[in-house]
Amino acid sequence: MTHYHVDLHAGFVLRDMGEDDLAAVTRIEEACQVTPWSRGVFADCLKAGYDCHVIERDARVAGFQIFSRVLDEAHLLNVAIAPAYQRHGLAWASLRQAFERLKRLDTGIVYLEVRESNAGARMLYQKMGFAITGERKHYYRTQGGRENAILMTLPLRGDHK
Repeated sequence: MTHYHVDLHAGFVLRDMGEDDLAAVTRIEEACQVTPWSRGVFADCLKAGYDCHVIERDARVAGFQIFSRVLDEAHLLNVAIAPAYQRHGLAWASLRQAFERLKRLDTGIVYLEVRESNAGARMLYQKMGFAITGERKHYYRTQGGRENAILMTLPLRGDHK
């Protein structure tokens, strides 16, 4: 049953992810990531009760986002837009909606890790107000070894710095 459903733009909606979306989400993940999550990891996120949402238009999944929440903190675990839909503002629009929802849920701060080499995502996050707060050495697997993660935070309330 869908509890969260919001219009984004150009006919796209952001809604709760369900088991029926796992095949599409896994395909998007495999198209976008060097070391993709498996279908089982996405299923585990649903079972764990994480905030799992898909971006959809005309019954086609164009992207997804997954947040975990503990108390007043959220962690953006994964977000991806299918290659055919990238560079059209979907990540921006869907994350903005997610942050508004998190504020309504009294979330004070959002954390994330991003690959050091992912300049596009890092630029997007910085434009959204995220600040770099550190790095994790050798955090991500790559085809040839390991890559650093850049840690970023976004305060959603004034009491988090």
